[in-house]
Amino acid sequence: MKTDNPLSKRLCYSIYSTQKLVNKYYQHALAPYHITYTQFIVLETLWEEEKLSLNEIGQRVGLESNTLTPLLKRLEDKKLIIRKRPAANKRQLTIRLSANGKRLHEELEQHLKSCFANVEGFDFEKAKELVALNNQLKQTIENFIANKEEDSSQVEQ
Repeated sequence: MKTDNPLSKRLCYSIYSTQKLVNKYYQHALAPYHITYTQFIVLETLWEEEKLSLNEIGQRVGLESNTLTPLLKRLEDKKLIIRKRPAANKRQLTIRLSANGKRLHEELEQHLKSCFANVEGFDFEKAKELVALNNQLKQTIENFIANKEEDSSQVEQ
């Protein structure tokens, strides 16, 4: 069956295949630091805001607590974060960067910049535009899903 719109021209495939390559790229770039791409994303949230609850991190990175808990344990074992339960609420877990986690941020920032600088044709300004477009697409899809969920909940009532 012939199609006027081959897979390589579809937005969903473009995003999917690019994400796979980005994951692979970061896997290689982060290997010397012995952290995974997902651990890096969690650390990024803590580099933006040094102290967060488990739930806040989960909301920001889109991961459930059952996925985050072992990931955070591994980061704690690497002495990059400190997990603590506040005396006021033992059910809550707060996570903050350790001194090693702060140092890693400085090192990784330089390392990743040099890695991207070595990618022929990589344009930091174009990357900013892509991030803005991607965020716009993400927001549009989130709004669409929220509206669909709202519509379906009204039908069930």
